[in-house]
Amino acid sequence: ELALLREHMRAVQLWGWQVRGDVSAAASARGGTGGDGHGLLLVGAPAVCSHVLRVPALAEYLALLDELRGCPSPPRAVLRAIISKACRSAIMFGTQLSHAECARVVAELGRAKFPFQCAHGRPTIVPFLELPPLP
Repeated sequence: ELALLREHMRAVQLWGWQVRGDVSAAASARGGTGGDGHGLLLVGAPAVCSHVLRVPALAEYLALLDELRGCPSPPRAVLRAIISKACRSAIMFGTQLSHAECARVVAELGRAKFPFQCAHGRPTIVPFLELPPLP
């Protein structure tokens, strides 16, 4: 992981992780094979929707960057936090809405790229009736 951290330090810092210590020296001292990260300290971590992305999220991001060969991608932990926040902030089934609130929701859905499913892929609209095809 140290070699990956050294290779992808710029992307790691862009997302808000801050590592103190000499990553190059730590990696070469360990042969670039990982180890316990002796001499390195995570001193800053990004927070997404009040969820702090600690060392496991950083390790997962480094593995993703390695898998994608450095191609820019948001950390999976960031996507999970945003998806979770979106669902928990959504109007829940059975919630009573006024006519004005219903009109606003339908108008907003009309502007969405995927209006028929939530971020997890669950349906957001349920058909009440099925119309026969036009002749």
